Amino acid sequence: MKSTVKDVRGKALATIEKYEMLTEGMSVVIGFSGGPDSLCLFDLLVDLKDELNLRLYPVHINHNLRGEASDGDQAFCEAYASEHGLKCRVYSFDCEAAAGEEGISTEEAGRNFRYKAFIEVAKEARAENKGKDVAIAVAQNADDQAETVLMRIMRGTGTDGLAGIPYKRAAEGLAGFASSGADTDNINVVRPLLSVFRNEIEAYCDEKGLKPRIDHTNSESIYSRNKIRLELIPALSEYNPNIKEALIRLSSAAEEDRSFLEFASKLIYENSILDKNEDFISLDRGVLKDEHPAVRRRVLSLALKDAGLAEDVGSVHYEAIAEALLSENPSAHADLPNGYSAWRVYRELRLGKKPVDREDIMFGMGLGSFGVHELTMKELDSMEPAPNTYCAFDLDLMKKELGENALDLLELRRRRAGDEIKTEGGTKKIQDLLVDMKVPKDERDAVKLIAIGNQALWVIPSSSGIRPRYTSKWKITSETEKIAYIVLLV
Repeated sequence: MKSTVKDVRGKALATIEKYEMLTEGMSVVIGFSGGPDSLCLFDLLVDLKDELNLRLYPVHINHNLRGEASDGDQAFCEAYASEHGLKCRVYSFDCEAAAGEEGISTEEAGRNFRYKAFIEVAKEARAENKGKDVAIAVAQNADDQAETVLMRIMRGTGTDGLAGIPYKRAAEGLAGFASSGADTDNINVVRPLLSVFRNEIEAYCDEKGLKPRIDHTNSESIYSRNKIRLELIPALSEYNPNIKEALIRLSSAAEEDRSFLEFASKLIYENSILDKNEDFISLDRGVLKDEHPAVRRRVLSLALKDAGLAEDVGSVHYEAIAEALLSENPSAHADLPNGYSAWRVYRELRLGKKPVDREDIMFGMGLGSFGVHELTMKELDSMEPAPNTYCAFDLDLMKKELGENALDLLELRRRRAGDEIKTEGGTKKIQDLLVDMKVPKDERDAVKLIAIGNQALWVIPSSSGIRPRYTSKWKITSETEKIAYIVLLV
């Protein structure tokens, strides 16, 4: 008779070896919910404990979402760990209240709290084990991988997102933890069961006589991931019975591409560095300007992280940096989130917090200047500005896409080649817009814009026949709460 236990153990050990997850004498923090996945993982690691001289630190998070059932999960995990001579560390918090306070979903609030707890225990384990590497073992499985890839496809992910859940990653890479000052050196998150399907895990538990706790909300379509698992994947299976395996193959291929691009980009980044100091990182423009945009973007990401800007950087920011990099203007620059900038000094591209003088943008070309104000809808309604002297957009939508410093990215400037504006029907080049307006060719370069990168927010009207145009991207609606009010001052 075929042994599921043997198969699951073999897959897990192969994954552990391939990704170098565990080493002799390592401390391992185990995310232990008491469900089938985490119970299987716990059982496998207990089996490996003596063989690899592992120090195990099971951790249970009580999210207090299911009343007595949540308390029952906690009691089960504490008792089960004790039966194996281990202390289960328990963290309890009000997940719904935390989600409400932070304005996020309960799933995201729970994940954030879990990893903060895991990292806290990992730091204790690292200290007890004299600084040796620590693994945080979590129990995501192959079904989770397939669901994650499909969810990201539905949200319009880039190619990196197709790589799905990593088998192993530095805790430093967890958004919000390293940037908030968490000391995560020598701590990795590992997923030994990521190549094992959920039905195999359940069969493993049955064969070994394990009695996991069952979260019945997993069988209810109340969360987006549950709907994907319970409704969408079964529907797609009618077209491809092996849809989960296909999604996992896509994930593996994307991960290989991502890994290669990261390796190549790191080499190019190291070759392009001219200077690193406390104010900025200087890169050789000659090395970067002819690189493929996909590689150049990764190089810039590495440089920004080194300069201290690891979050809130979006596509519009990379486009703005590329525009400054490729510009023939030897002093071109781009404003970035959190007070950072990218600026040219002839053959150098510098990234850092060095303040950039905006006078050349606002006054140096005879453009006049503009002011920006954050208003409520009531305040906007009470204003009586002169026609064609202002524009207004949904500030919350702008910040959601561009970061908290979205308004710092605004420029008042002349039209440039490649400028576009978002319309209700799609995207239109400013060049084509001016042709439609029958603006004479020799007057088109004099057109003034309020823009972010190559995206025009407002085409400013003039006496030469240029009519005002506004981007539809952050249009004010009945649901708008905060408004970015941009007004011409001169």
